[in-house]
Amino acid sequence: MIIEAFSNNQIVQGLSDKKIKKLFDAGSVVHIGTGNIIVNEGQTLDSFYIMLAGKAQVFLPVSLNRPSQIDLTTKNIFDCFGEYSFIDKQPASASVKAVEDSAVFVITHDAFQKFLDKQKKAGYIIYKNLLSILVDRLRADNAELDLFNLQ
Repeated sequence: MIIEAFSNNQIVQGLSDKKIKKLFDAGSVVHIGTGNIIVNEGQTLDSFYIMLAGKAQVFLPVSLNRPSQIDLTTKNIFDCFGEYSFIDKQPASASVKAVEDSAVFVITHDAFQKFLDKQKKAGYIIYKNLLSILVDRLRADNAELDLFNLQ
């Protein structure tokens, strides 16, 4: 079931089954219990994550400038996170916590780069898919912001 969830992720759409398996083998599957933090806001990340089972909450935690937690979104099966930091090497912009027992695919930047060095066409497809995901999110955020501008 885990490899099927990985194979159905938008990130790998357009890759052959053989290349999907090679990418899957380059990472690892981590099981996270309910309530456990996967990523902390401000944490330096060296990995990219894909939900294979369960559910996670993306949020901004309480801080000196933030008197209460701000829930941003929920990540379900097939969703990815950590991609901003994975791409720009900046600290995580939000925290992520498992709200159900979850299985998460994790691949380090180095392991991903080694995969890409051998699979250049796959890299083109993966980055194109990632760009599509990010554009979809940006459009959704813009549409949500428009709701605040209704007059």
